[in-house]
Amino acid sequence: MTASADLSPCIGCCRLDDDKICKGCFRSIDEIRDWRFRSEDEQQKILQNVADRRTQNLQTLFSE
Repeated sequence: MTASADLSPCIGCCRLDDDKICKGCFRSIDEIRDWRFRSEDEQQKILQNVADRRTQNLQTLFSE
C-alpha cells in the first residue's frame, strides 16, 4: 500500500454515470476499486484524469 492510499479523492457521494464514472469523485470504477493498490505515480495520474473529467463536466454543464 502506498503512503497516499488514505488520501482517496472519494467524497462519499457514490453514483456512477452511464460511462461508469463516479459523479462524486470522477473516478472510473476500476480507479476506485484499485486505488489503494496503485503506486503514488499511478494515483497522481488518476488525479490528473479526475481533474480533466471534472473540468469537462463543468464545461458541459455551463454549455447547456
